[in-house]
Amino acid sequence: MLTERARRYLATLKRRPALSDPAAIAEALREAGVPPLEVFVRFQVDFGGYMEWYGLNRFVWGIVHDEPDPDSTLKPGKVDGWMEMEEVEDDEFDWPADDEEERKKEERWYVTCADCHLSDHWMLDSRGWLLWCSYPRATSFETKIERDAFLWELGRTATFREVRFDASAPEVLRILLPRMAAGRVAEASDELSEMFLADGLYVSASRDQIYTYVVGDRIPSVLDGIPHRLV
Repeated sequence: MLTERARRYLATLKRRPALSDPAAIAEALREAGVPPLEVFVRFQVDFGGYMEWYGLNRFVWGIVHDEPDPDSTLKPGKVDGWMEMEEVEDDEFDWPADDEEERKKEERWYVTCADCHLSDHWMLDSRGWLLWCSYPRATSFETKIERDAFLWELGRTATFREVRFDASAPEVLRILLPRMAAGRVAEASDELSEMFLADGLYVSASRDQIYTYVVGDRIPSVLDGIPHRLV
């Protein structure tokens, strides 16, 4: 369930008319050869038609569009979906030890989930994960919206200065994240990326990347002892 902040953020977005009848959405999926999974149907019902801009790029969310961009992968009124065999962790299945190939694969379904230029190919998979050009971005679309909403609300009143570090991201994360733990934004965080706001410092961190900004004019004490510069 989305937070009140996320609902306020969605209310600021334009929303095009979009297919919202679950039965019709399920039928469109079946016509594309895709199982009518609840995660796909619910995404269209809840988010179909919402528009977001990233720079000059416009994304219209949804898996079915009446008039998609000619440069997208979508066709009018059709779902763009497919299945791939994906590698999984060894301990997810109790396959025989000598069945090396089979035990590392499972079916995973994908659908294109935004009307936009094909160079920005957004997709949703059967786990509910959101991917951009095959790179995982969030473990749910709701988490992505929570991140957008958090930054939207913060940006309405705050000023930002970027922090850059001399050390590598993993080295900085090892020191900085324990100091920021109390400020973890749970609804905007998952196993792929976490967001923090504490002591006047905003941090977005993944396994090997970190984006850090001072919020306001004061240099946060959590940066003490970590070589850095403001840009």
